[in-house]
Amino acid sequence: MALIKPIPTPFGPDAAYWHILAFEANRPQGAARTVLAGYVNADTRASGCRPLATITLDLAGPLFPGTEEGIRYTDLYAAIKVATNDPNSPAAVLAGAMDG
Repeated sequence: MALIKPIPTPFGPDAAYWHILAFEANRPQGAARTVLAGYVNADTRASGCRPLATITLDLAGPLFPGTEEGIRYTDLYAAIKVATNDPNSPAAVLAGAMDG
């Protein structure tokens, strides 16, 4: 599971495959910090290459994807896609990303 959108990096190739690298949830406060790692493509991630870039997002309030049962990755990706609609969010660079 990932988001697909080419974003230029200072290293030359675009990071086009964005995968959740880490997340930390504070369920009582309804907040999650999520780190997306950007790779050239799915193959470079699968082969163990290091990411070209990272994006750190805070998902809180109505964007918080958790429930009393926990947090699912599919819900995290859906919340990230909603966050791309906010031009002030670091997620805005992923606006229009496709599911991958």
